[in-house]
Parts: sequence; C-alpha cells; structure tokens
Amino acid sequence: MNTPPVFITKDYSSTFLKAKDKDIFVVAKSHPSQFPNLYITNNFIDYISVTNLHPEDKYNWFETSVLKWKDSLGQNHRGLLYKPEDFNPTKKYPVIISFYPGDSPTVSQNLVNGGHLGAPPSFNIAYLVTKGYLVFVPSIILGQSTGGQASTENIISTALYLKTLPYIAPNKMALFGHSFGGYAVNTIITKTKVFCAAIESAGVSDLISSYLSPSLGKDLNSTQPNYFENNQQNIKFTPWERKDLYLDYSPVLEANNVTTPILMVHNKTDETVPFIQGYEFFTALRRLGKRAWMFQYDYAANGHGFGLDFELRIKQFLDHYLKDAPAPIWMTKGIPARLKGIEMGFGLDSVGKTPPLEPLKINR
Repeated sequence: MNTPPVFITKDYSSTFLKAKDKDIFVVAKSHPSQFPNLYITNNFIDYISVTNLHPEDKYNWFETSVLKWKDSLGQNHRGLLYKPEDFNPTKKYPVIISFYPGDSPTVSQNLVNGGHLGAPPSFNIAYLVTKGYLVFVPSIILGQSTGGQASTENIISTALYLKTLPYIAPNKMALFGHSFGGYAVNTIITKTKVFCAAIESAGVSDLISSYLSPSLGKDLNSTQPNYFENNQQNIKFTPWERKDLYLDYSPVLEANNVTTPILMVHNKTDETVPFIQGYEFFTALRRLGKRAWMFQYDYAANGHGFGLDFELRIKQFLDHYLKDAPAPIWMTKGIPARLKGIEMGFGLDSVGKTPPLEPLKINR
C-alpha cells in the first residue's frame, strides 16, 4: 500500500466509514488547502487512494495561519486568518471578522461547503477569500462576563489588533455573525464605530422580550430564562434583579448609536430566534434613518439558516462598503414586497446611491 505523507501531519482532519464484516475503512481526508479525497485503509497507517480530486487548483484558494496577541489588560487572544494563495504582505486587504462563542477553528478544518462553527453555509469563507477578502475567525471565550459584554470586548480587541497589521486596510473592516453571533453583531455596532459594514443573521435584538418569549422548538410551553441566565448570555440574574444588564445590552434600545451600515436576514419560520427580533431592530434603525437592509426567505430550512441567494447579497454588500464598488439595485432602490422572488435587484446601480436616510417622519 502507498502511504500519502501529507496525512501524517496533525493539521489534517478525517472522517471514515467501516465495512460491515471486515476491518476495512473508507476514509475522507481533508485540509484547508485540499479538497477532501477518499482512501481505503485497514490500519490507519497505510492508505490506497480512491479519488484524486483537486477543484481548488482552478481557483485562487486560501491558506490559513494562527495569529496571537494580548489586549490592553494583558489577556491572551488567538484567531485563524484565512488569506488567498497569492497573498501579498505589502498590499492592504479588506478584512471580515466572523465569530461565534468558543475556540476558533483549527487549521485542519476544510471550508469547501461554507463557514465555521456557528456560521451558516451562506457565509462562505472560501468564496470570499478567492474574491480578495481576508477573513479572520477569533476565539470568543465568554468567561464570567455577560455574552454581550464579553463579545463586544473580544471583538473590539480583535479589531484594534488587526488594524496594527501592515497588510490590513484599517478603514475597511466588516463584521459577520449568525444566531448568537448575530446578536453580538447587533450589540457591537451600538458600542463602536470601528466597522464600515456589518452583517447579521438570525440574531436577537431585545433581551427582555426574548427572555419572555416561548421557545419555538419542541417544547412550545418553555420560555428562555435558563438561556439568558446561565447559557450563552450568561447574565446570571433575572430582568427584575438586574434591569441594567438587560437594557444596556439590548441593541434595539441603543439603535440611535449605530453608524455602521448593516445587512440583516431573519425568517418568520425560525424555530430558534423569533422573527420579531429582527423586525424590531430593523424598524428601529429605519425609524432613525440608519443604513439597514433586511431579507426574509420563505424556503429556509427551519428558518435559522440561509442559502445561495443571501451569499450573493453578502458579496455585493461587502464589495460596496469594503471595495467601493457600485451598489446593487436592491440596496439603492429596494425590492417591493409584491415583487419578492420575482425581481432580484442584483444589477449594479452606477447612478443611484445608498441613503444617508432621513429619520422617518411621524406626524404629531
């Protein structure tokens, strides 16, 4: 048997299936720089190649590196940087910070089918890197702080560190988060002006209404106090005991502080985060004249993940704010609800501009 030497390194990950009656395994080996291929083995030392597919050779694929730094308090941080094969350290690159609570992925994780832990496939790191973006995935360790506070402090520290790197365009930094990460994006842009664009999907915006909302999953009678007091939000108190913690980290109540343009996606069938959470924040932002766009897809599986259409809109949104490309029509003119699914608005609008919007006028 031939032994592929690349698989002896710890940077490779694998999955396998066992034959029914024999100790023979089909193993899929993957690495960020290589498409997963299949091998047969009976000892996990020697392998016979079954496939030899390398679609990555057709693209400006990505490489990964681990970055480490200390914040102003001396605390250690780390993250994984995705960069193109033809990376030029003398060039200034726009960067997208994508995150979710927990450790950043390992260099062995293959991203052919989308993003990292906590990111839906619509946030496709491989695709974005081939289009000239750097993507940075930091570790977010919540510790003893509330989820909103810990995420905000971690991401601001990350942004300040990245701005010191010579190959980062300091004024072309964007933020992406899904689910809890979406909530954190909503919160962070109310606390800092460092990002020129933000994208959130399925994130909470009102901690009090979410705390009191029923779960839309299997137990329709349950509420979410445990999630807020002990889980990712980690507030430890009820709203009646520490009203300040719920109010200070409810983005909908801080929407007046937002200066970052934001692209949002929420779904009426979401079983995890009620659609009203996105609708509230979007309405608040538009009432205040902020740059905000929101999509809602009828066909999304369980409502908490989104597909190719949103992936394309992410790319256009980032191109506009991070590469100064013309905005698409869906950003400059919008798509009326009656034309949903009929008019896509992908065409670029070289004349129209994204607002600065005037706050919505209310007759009094």
